[in-house]
Parts: sequence; C-alpha cells; structure tokens
Amino acid sequence: MVHDDIMLTAGHCMYNKVNGNVEEMRIYEMQNSSKRNSKYYYPLKWVMSDKYVDRCDSNYDWCVVVLQNRIGKRIGWFGYGIALKSKNITVSGYPDYKAYQYYQYKDSGKLSIDSKYTFSHTCSTRGGESGAPAYDSNNIVWGIHTSGGEKANYGCLITSALFDVIERFE
Repeated sequence: MVHDDIMLTAGHCMYNKVNGNVEEMRIYEMQNSSKRNSKYYYPLKWVMSDKYVDRCDSNYDWCVVVLQNRIGKRIGWFGYGIALKSKNITVSGYPDYKAYQYYQYKDSGKLSIDSKYTFSHTCSTRGGESGAPAYDSNNIVWGIHTSGGEKANYGCLITSALFDVIERFE
C-alpha cells in the first residue's frame, strides 16, 4: 500500500500473454497466521504500462491498483520515492510455499540500481513474493520485487513516470 486505497504490485501478478488479465483478485490485509484471513477486498481498477502488456518488457513489470475500499486508513501505508543510488532495504511478502503460505516473510539487504528502470537486491526471497515492496528503514518504497535468480533478486524501480502514475490516483 502506498496510499489509503492504492497498492503497487508486479505487473505479471495481474497479466500474462497466455491468459490475459486476472479474472479475480482478492487483497487480504495483515495476514500472519496459520490460516487464511477471511477479510479481503477487491480492486476498483488498475493500470499497467503498455510496454509490459504489449512486449512483457521486464523494465515495466509493475501495476498500480486502486482498491474499492480505503483500507490504508486502518492498516497504514508506505511512502514512496525515486531511488537515485543504492540503499539498504527490506523486502517483505507472502510466499506461496506451503510452510510460509499465510505468514509474512521478510529479509534485509542492499538495493543496487542496475538501469533507469530496474534494480537487483541481496534480500532472501521465496517464490510467490512478486509484487512485494522494497523499502528502507523509513518505510519508503523504492521499488517492487519481481523475480529471483541464482546470484541476486530483481525488481522494478519507482521511476519518475511510475511516480506520476501513482500521483494521478491520489
């Protein structure tokens, strides 16, 4: 959450070339127990880069989701900014591994800027954490975790263009 009703996630969580857009999305709040939280919300609308939809360009693997409800007023939200240099971060998400399925998994490490659009990071992640925030100790999100690799993990930076997209919905 980056506003009381705006959420960021990875674009591939919402769309792929084979199946198109997701058919149903449920947003669960503050999950951290051995069973699924029964309270969930639906998106009102979302926007993705045409460059991701048309070409699955990983530089644009992001999605801005506007929720039907302003759950951030109750649970809070992160700030967000444009990273211009490397920083210490935490990535926290909800893996799809059965042992972690309903628990938040997080780790701290370093974000290194790879290009104008992407970053790599040294945080340990599990499969299914795509869309998790990469944030600093001041709770400022600098990017979105999108994938893992053998040597590092990767994500999309909040660029000035993505920043403007988020701002349009506030």
